[in-house]
Amino acid sequence: QGASTLLSRDTPALFFECDRNQDDIQNLLRGYGYRLFDMTTLAQTEGIPHNCLALHETRHAAVITQLEN
Repeated sequence: QGASTLLSRDTPALFFECDRNQDDIQNLLRGYGYRLFDMTTLAQTEGIPHNCLALHETRHAAVITQLEN
């Protein structure tokens, strides 16, 4: 419950490693408006890469635009 409050209220950028429960984590983060990026290439991904950067689509819109160009 604490993570839900943090994700919805503060929308932090998240850097993490993920080796399991990728589908659950992906669904959770996308539900809060996050886009996922591979930390190795900085390319946007549909799934959760091992080294993941998650950016909120509104709060981090300028950074996402730079990564997409």
